[in-house]
Amino acid sequence: MGPWSRAGGLTAEKMACSSSGAVATIGLMRPRILYVELKTGYNTDQGPAWISRVSFSKSGRTIYFKGRTLAHHRTFDGNHVDVETGEAFWVSGPKRDRTDRRYSNLPVSVDDEVMEEYQAFLAGEPLIPSRHRKRA
Repeated sequence: MGPWSRAGGLTAEKMACSSSGAVATIGLMRPRILYVELKTGYNTDQGPAWISRVSFSKSGRTIYFKGRTLAHHRTFDGNHVDVETGEAFWVSGPKRDRTDRRYSNLPVSVDDEVMEEYQAFLAGEPLIPSRHRKRA
């Protein structure tokens, strides 16, 4: 078990095994497309980064991303920590001007499943459809 395995009171075992616990909370908040960057083990803004769809816990403080559980926890250069490995991540909304990385111009990987929505966002569309917007 990693150093953050008890972040938010949830262990990875509870999340994997509990039918009434964390597993049931996945997806209660609407999934969102976010910018996620691994900070641990890399120089400033040099780690791998993704534009990806993430899910949230019921409280919204834990993010489920590519099989990882990221608990909200402020570190030197991150705002979430992997509960299994203790690795720090920066998670935020994507920027239209593609300046998601603060001090680097390294490429950011965009997941295929979100590419169409992300391209529309870059062209000016909102990422989260309004409840009042008519759908085609």
